[in-house]
Parts: sequence; structure tokens; C-alpha cells
Amino acid sequence: MKIAIGRFTNESTYGAGLFTDQSGDRLGKQASDLLTNHLAETQRYIVLERPDLGRLSAEANLMGISEQEFKKGLKGVDALILGSIAELGRETTGKSWFVGQSKQQRARARVVLRMVDPRTGEVFFTQEGSGEATIEATSTLGFGGTAGWDSTLDGKAIDAAIVNMMNNIVRTLDARRSVRGTAQ
Repeated sequence: MKIAIGRFTNESTYGAGLFTDQSGDRLGKQASDLLTNHLAETQRYIVLERPDLGRLSAEANLMGISEQEFKKGLKGVDALILGSIAELGRETTGKSWFVGQSKQQRARARVVLRMVDPRTGEVFFTQEGSGEATIEATSTLGFGGTAGWDSTLDGKAIDAAIVNMMNNIVRTLDARRSVRGTAQ
């Protein structure tokens, strides 16, 4: 079964400012890459590139392949996965005592996705997944370990949300493959 990840955006309140760069939505791209990685790791599907087709086309052009030849060589997909980061929350808590302090940072994410049949536009599956990531830092005598937000937690929370959906994603794609296989 051939699948691709299409549009994946950050629709959370962290959708602008620091988390958007000149080439677009960094958190949305990260979520797309994480989902692509998990699907490829299953070794059950042919995962095709869609978000960076422009870059692939430019590389093909450098190799002397015309735009028309490039488009003709592209494979179609059986399922296109679209999604968004619906929520991304952060929380920092801490304690201080006479000789030290501790801090806990927690990121929570909610990811929503849908699978679409590109031949018909039919949405045949939707799901939400939630995940969180936590880190603790402790310092003694008030020195070090407690400054700033650990931005890796955002990606870890998004990844946890995607991982929480993977069994249902795989089950749905496998069922779709079985139905298509018997119908052909």
C-alpha cells in the first residue's frame, strides 16, 4: 500500500512567532516527519514524499530531468494523511528549599489526523491522539539547571501523541489494504 503525508500544520496557540520560520511551520513539519518516520519503521507500506516535492523537482532538474518527466514518474498513493497539532501546552512547576531548588517542565500535545482516499476525496478515518513529555531539573545551593524552557519537550509531546495513535493507524491502513486487495 502506498501512502503519503500531506498537509500537517500547527493550529495550536504556539502557531506563530518563535515557532514559525521563513519556510513555514516548524512544528507542523516536525509532526509530519515524526509520523512519516513511524510509518516507514513499520516496513508495511511504501511511504512517498509529498511535503518537499518542490525540492525533489529541483534536484531532478539538476539531473537533467524535465518537469514533465518528473511528474510522469511520480507514483500515486492509496491514502493521503492530513493532520494538525490541535493543542500544545506547557507548564513549569518548581520548589525551593534552603539549599536548593527543583523544576519540572511538562509539555502536552493533541494531534488530529485524517486519512483520505485521493481518488474520491473520501475521508475514511479520523483520530485524535494526546501525549506528554516531562523533564525534571534539580540544583543545590541555587546554582544551575533551572533556566529556560527545554524546547525538545514540545517535539517529544507531539511524538508521544502520534505514537499513541499508531496502532489504530496501522490497523486502519491494513484493513483498507485488505478490502482493496479483495476488490481488485
